[in-house]
Amino acid sequence: MLPGLRRCGTSRPSGSIRYLVPLTMNSAEHSDLMFRRFLERISDYALFLLDKDGRVGSWNEGARAIIGYDRDEIVGQPVSIFFTAEAQAGGLPVRALAESRLSGRFDVEDWQVRKDGERFWAAITMTAIHDDDGAITGFGAMIRDLTGRLEAEAQKAGVMALLEKTAGTDFLTGAANRRSLDAALIASIATAKRHARPLSIAMADIDHFKAFNDGHGHQAGDRYLKAAITAWKSVLRAGCLLARYGGEEFTVLLPDTALGHAMEAMNRLRLATPAPNTCSIGVAQWDGIETAEALLHRADQGLYAAKRAGRNRVEAGPGQRAALSFLPETGGGDLRDIAIPRNIR
Repeated sequence: MLPGLRRCGTSRPSGSIRYLVPLTMNSAEHSDLMFRRFLERISDYALFLLDKDGRVGSWNEGARAIIGYDRDEIVGQPVSIFFTAEAQAGGLPVRALAESRLSGRFDVEDWQVRKDGERFWAAITMTAIHDDDGAITGFGAMIRDLTGRLEAEAQKAGVMALLEKTAGTDFLTGAANRRSLDAALIASIATAKRHARPLSIAMADIDHFKAFNDGHGHQAGDRYLKAAITAWKSVLRAGCLLARYGGEEFTVLLPDTALGHAMEAMNRLRLATPAPNTCSIGVAQWDGIETAEALLHRADQGLYAAKRAGRNRVEAGPGQRAALSFLPETGGGDLRDIAIPRNIR
């Protein structure tokens, strides 16, 4: 050890600070030195001093680790070297120095640039440093890399979006689930009432699906349900909501659709049902006063009517059969043909 110096620190665990100080150093000077050494060793914050013109005078190890420059590469460079070209063009470095001079401190979150050109999102703080007479002698600057936080926020947003989506989606088929259906039906009834628009709903059930499951296995049954949803979605117009009601039973919400057109749409859905199965469908139009539960019940009654009539057909719910003869034809032939079954497999 050199004469006139003493060693601080009796051990040297990883990351500890060990240095030599003059024997004549008083406690205040010793504290200042320890604090300076402490700042130099901080690795998750870039800390550096700027002269009064905004040029780098010194910085800590964290600055080298975060930004990538060695000390001899950066000392004397303007602080703007850390900012993006867009920020420089917009005058952000100049504004940071000006506001620090005026109010003593400047804070912002913005993109910064590493030596290799990589951008990173950072929190930037700049503080004016004054001498004993109050004159500005330079600035202290701190940059904290917030890339981890930004990535975590993006990941959280992605997870929340996924949860929001899956909260309203049937896991197996990808169709809407009962929760989505209930919310959409209540909203659709309110819209239909407010704007005096028609609203229909259908209940569809895959015929003899239990026998299909028993004969082919539940995995084959799951694959079939997915295929059925894909086929049905291909024939439904935009704005319709296809939801899994439970098991092999599905619901179709048809806003702005009167009963006759809804039955035609459901007949197209019936014909699109993948082989070897068929489906039966019941349809009901909102009567203007009934509850969502009552409307669903009437569609369900139409479904059971289709089952009793031989399956593989579309039937209207009770109380609206007579209305069919008053609805215009739309190129699909006589609407009564909708209830005629095709060959039952």
